[in-house]
Amino acid sequence: MRSRRSVHNDVRVKQFSATTKKVNMPKKKPKAPQSPQPDPIEAIRRVLKSSGFDEEEAYGQKDHELLFSSRDEGDVAEGRADPGTVRFAREKAKEVEAAVPGTKAHVEVVDEWVSINVTLPPGAAPRVPTPEPAPPPRAIYAQPSSHQRAVLRPGDEIKYTNFTIGGSHEGTAIVTWDHGKSVEARTLGGEKLRLERAADGSLRRFT
Repeated sequence: MRSRRSVHNDVRVKQFSATTKKVNMPKKKPKAPQSPQPDPIEAIRRVLKSSGFDEEEAYGQKDHELLFSSRDEGDVAEGRADPGTVRFAREKAKEVEAAVPGTKAHVEVVDEWVSINVTLPPGAAPRVPTPEPAPPPRAIYAQPSSHQRAVLRPGDEIKYTNFTIGGSHEGTAIVTWDHGKSVEARTLGGEKLRLERAADGSLRRFT
């Protein structure tokens, strides 16, 4: 015969088994793959594509900066930018800031040139500068020593020719920014200039 203690233990085991239920732990859902973040530089270029503003590179330009310039409809002879182009540039600058949060864009006007200067948001991958092309053989493309050097640096003193309806005269200025096709400078009196670079490397302005 079984003892009372044994029978009592069997009852407790059955009661525990009856009240114990199998708990199904919820399965963890696999994480959805994260879509790659859009490249802010390409997003900015898409906003300004076909806008008439060409991307430029300038000496001293930082890796987190982009520059887009245009002189469409500008008065080259008078050195005045078109007001419609200036308004359009401000609208595109706002579109750039809306398309890429954290981006800062501002418009600058020098003579007939209108530029949109863009600063990438913090943490964005830097711009990859376009490598400078190797200089052509001097035997083929030799230039007189009086010509400006190929790349000007801020602070360089330069000579330029100012063409007017009545003739032309030579001037002296200090470089503030070299865009390649054009050069931003200030006269010794502080006037801001935008000079064109001719095919022979000389700098000129039309007023």
